Amino acid sequence: MKKLSRKTIGLIITGYAYGAGAGQAGPRQMGIYSDALIDGLKN
Repeated sequence: MKKLSRKTIGLIITGYAYGAGAGQAGPRQMGIYSDALIDGLKN
């Protein structure tokens, strides 16, 4: 097995979103559960 460098980054999670109306985990969590929300998330 190859030894990993100390400079290696495995995973960085900067945010999360929910895709179903009942899937919201927090009050200010971003959602994409409706086609009406797509325009606001395009950029």
